[in-house]
Amino acid sequence: MKIGYICYWDLSRHEAATIHVFGIADNLSRMGHSVTVFAPNIGKYRQSTPTEVVYLPAPFGQHYGRLLYNLSLFSSLAHYIHRHKPDCFYVRDISWLHAPWLLGRLCRIPTFLEVNGIWEAENPVCSPLSHPPRSLWNYFAHRVTAAANSVSYRSHDYFLAVTPWIRDLLASRRGISADRIAVVPNGVDVGLYRPMEKSEACRYVGLAPDRPTIGFIGRFYQHQGVENFISAAPHIVARVPKVLFPIVGYGPLQNKYQLLVNEKGLTDSFLFTGYVDREQSVHWVNVLDIAFTLAFHMPQGFVAIKLFTYMACGKPVVATRTRGYTLLDEIGAGVTVPLEDPETIAEVFVRLLDDLDARNRMGALGRKYVEENQTWRHHATVTARFLEDRAAEYRTKRRGLDGSH
Repeated sequence: MKIGYICYWDLSRHEAATIHVFGIADNLSRMGHSVTVFAPNIGKYRQSTPTEVVYLPAPFGQHYGRLLYNLSLFSSLAHYIHRHKPDCFYVRDISWLHAPWLLGRLCRIPTFLEVNGIWEAENPVCSPLSHPPRSLWNYFAHRVTAAANSVSYRSHDYFLAVTPWIRDLLASRRGISADRIAVVPNGVDVGLYRPMEKSEACRYVGLAPDRPTIGFIGRFYQHQGVENFISAAPHIVARVPKVLFPIVGYGPLQNKYQLLVNEKGLTDSFLFTGYVDREQSVHWVNVLDIAFTLAFHMPQGFVAIKLFTYMACGKPVVATRTRGYTLLDEIGAGVTVPLEDPETIAEVFVRLLDDLDARNRMGALGRKYVEENQTWRHHATVTARFLEDRAAEYRTKRRGLDGSH
């Protein structure tokens, strides 16, 4: 197939969106498909790739360049259609990338929208009177974004949801029939993320290997729930004074988290690393004795890249008892906990630190599971099959409609 893959992201950042784009696109390319990624010229991908990448102007940065990026997309995609006659467009931005579906309608090319979350569930509307004028602006922005999302849902032909609960919400809230939706979860590169000796990883990042470590890797957003761990941390330190908590990553809540840690008198126990690149992230995961993701409950569930990254490196995981993370209990790769009681959460971590055999067993089961079920190659195969089948269905329907006139 010839696939135009459209996104709006800074591809220079080693983050979940970039990992997903090239996890799918590169494996589709290696399977023999012709994939062209269209992205804004606000940051170029730093790894070698078999996929062609076209960078388009997006002045004023990631948040303000969307309009001009759409205009660039129109001309670039029109040229791409003329030269390559693509079989489909694959879109990875729900709100603002309208050029692909508009051109798809005009040129009879099916468009596939990847849905990573139900925006309204992640961003509930607040009263415009709560904290004016900031809340008034947020309220307006929320309404505009919700309207843009509605246009996207109505305009794309098919959908790829990263969790089965997103698929169900698309059906129940948006009236999208199940045959138009495929579930293609996040995955992991098991060749890159692999178990290594803790001493080797500690030497790379400059830590003492004999210190117990419990940590997190990811972006600092509200739904990630890092503060849930900070609430439990004093109870862990009381039992294991030498423990270190590497919090690897960055985001808008970093200052808040650091203030919480300072208020609890735990600055010697926490290590905030800031942004790390791909090679560094491999070593930071392998520094950990236990990894955690104590995210808040969300109706769309979780199939997080960080979870599979932890598991690929053979790390036991402590996670919220919520949709997507209960997998850990089912396969024995970790422990899920309720968020209500920090002391109970702390007890789980302390117990695992004291039980090396349990940690090794959970880590091995996690590694086995992702090797068999959550590789990007596996997910690209499912994606290719869905794109091929639905693109053929689209062409058949179009021929039927043409014949009826």
